[in-house]
Amino acid sequence: SGGPIDRELAEEELQQQRGFRELQETAAQLSAQVEALKEENDNARQGENLLLALVEEQLLKCCSRQKRRTDK
Repeated sequence: SGGPIDRELAEEELQQQRGFRELQETAAQLSAQVEALKEENDNARQGENLLLALVEEQLLKCCSRQKRRTDK
């Protein structure tokens, strides 16, 4: 056994396996990128929430000061 047809089939199978492995690697890289982006997004959201909380706090202080002035 082992004619040229067998060799061609074996070569084709190897190429398919190689292609499959490359696809798996690409998928793994993309997954890692997506995770990194999600993390970045979460960090950005946390920063945004922090800023909003600070702004709110400042507004409340400001308003209560003005209220005190107008209450006199």
